Amino acid sequence: MHNQSTLFEIEPDLTDLPDCELLKLSDWISPKEAQELFGILLGSIAWELRQIFMFGRWVNQPRLTAFYADEGLEYHYTGSQWKAHTWIKPLGALKDRISQQFDTRINSVLCNLYRNGQDYCGWHSDFGKTDGPIPVIYSVSLGACRTFQIRHQTRSDPPVTSIQLPSGSLLRMGGAMQKHWKHQVPKEPCASARINLTFRTVLPIESVR
Repeated sequence: MHNQSTLFEIEPDLTDLPDCELLKLSDWISPKEAQELFGILLGSIAWELRQIFMFGRWVNQPRLTAFYADEGLEYHYTGSQWKAHTWIKPLGALKDRISQQFDTRINSVLCNLYRNGQDYCGWHSDFGKTDGPIPVIYSVSLGACRTFQIRHQTRSDPPVTSIQLPSGSLLRMGGAMQKHWKHQVPKEPCASARINLTFRTVLPIESVR
C-alpha cells in the first residue's frame, strides 16, 4: 500500500482533524478533461429523481442520483434501495484509475447531480448497512464548485469545517470518519450544475441481512 502523504500534498487544515482521514487533491483531473467528462456524464448517466424516508415520511431527494456497480450489488440507505446499473465506460475508467492510484478495490459509485445551488445534500454519514464497518469513499467533483461541510458528531471542537470542491478534485474520506463525522452539501448561490461521484466498496446485501 502506498503512503499517500509522500505522493500528494495534503492540505494542512485537513490533517489535524480528529477521528478521520481526509485527503483533498484539487487537480486530480485536469480542467480540460474535467469539462469534457462533465458533459459526457451529464448526458449518459441514467439520472433519477428518487425518494428517501425522512422524519417519518417519504420525500423527494433535492438532487438527482444514479447507482452503478458490479453485477448483483445494491445500495441501501435511509430506507431507499438502489439497484445497480451496468458500468458505463467513463465511470469504469475513473473506477480503475482510483483503484490503481490508491491500491484499492472499488465495486460501485453513487452519482449525484446538483442541478443548481438549490439542490443540496443534508447532514448525514455514509454508514448504511451495505457500506461496511469502515467505509472509505473517493468523492470526485465535476462542474460547479460547491462547498462541502463536515462536523463531528460528539465534539464541539473543531467547529464545522467547510471545504471547497472545485471541478476535477478528489476528496478521500477514510479511517473512522463515517462513524464520528457527518457531512453535507448546503444550498448556496450557484446557477451551474455539479456532478459528484462517490466511488466505494459496498457489501453484498446477503452478507448484512
